[in-house]
Amino acid sequence: MSLIIDFERDPQGHLLPNGAPVDLATTSPGNLHDSLFRGRLILRSGDVDLSTDGRNFLAMLNVVTYFPRAFTDAVVSGRGSVPFFDQDDVVRITVDGDAVQLSRLYSDRVIDTGRSEFFAALMGFLNSSLTRLTDYPELLNNSYFLDLLFGEPASGFTRSVIRRA
Repeated sequence: MSLIIDFERDPQGHLLPNGAPVDLATTSPGNLHDSLFRGRLILRSGDVDLSTDGRNFLAMLNVVTYFPRAFTDAVVSGRGSVPFFDQDDVVRITVDGDAVQLSRLYSDRVIDTGRSEFFAALMGFLNSSLTRLTDYPELLNNSYFLDLLFGEPASGFTRSVIRRA
């Protein structure tokens, strides 16, 4: 069984939930992290599907930010979670040795996988999710977005190199 972590983005996800357009170069951290690039999380392995429903209520950068943190927490302390902004659901990650278990608050289903398989799926998810954002080059002028990608705060050097690219 192969673990799939993906994000199915709403084609209008670069707009605010009320349909209002935003300047991606200057929009707030709250908009970027919690309101833009909305869609649904795909999380499945074999016949176990922990994906969110199709209502496009998740912000991609929220999921992209929390999944690596949750995995790190789980490796260090045995447990981590990916909260869904403005929702009361979470993805729980439990690590015990090489075994990784994924669950959701409102599901009795569980995905059991190995640490290597989870890490490969997570890295593929992060790569594909962030690559999709290259459709929006104005994000490279948003300091919060750069901080999110390169650590807080992205140095002036990092920003100048990216702007020249």
